[in-house]
Amino acid sequence: MQRGQDFSIFSGTIELMTDAKAAGLRLGALTNDMTAFHGPEWVARQEHLKLFDVIVDASLTGVMKPDPRAFRGGAEALGLPPGQIVFLDDMPWNVEGARQAGMTAVRVPWDDPGPAIDTARNLLDLPSRR
Repeated sequence: MQRGQDFSIFSGTIELMTDAKAAGLRLGALTNDMTAFHGPEWVARQEHLKLFDVIVDASLTGVMKPDPRAFRGGAEALGLPPGQIVFLDDMPWNVEGARQAGMTAVRVPWDDPGPAIDTARNLLDLPSRR
């Protein structure tokens, strides 16, 4: 995958999201620039985004990752305390920001997302798909 591609197209991510929703878990997205980078028309066309209960776009809120306030704002929008959230991101500094905000955070590397997706499944008590 190239830098800048949508995180949601990682292998296994859509399945993880679908399984989390089926298990009754709330699902949120915290992005720094989805609307600013892609535009509102692109965002509106993304069917997988409908799986999210909440999307917090820092390009609209003005508080960007890795600032722990961004993560706390995302948790508040999701209606969960940070300690109940498993946060996934490809950038190490965003993972660290989530941890500083009290979340369990998993780095999902661009070149090999599978193990991180498996870790997230385990943390969320979701069955493996492998």
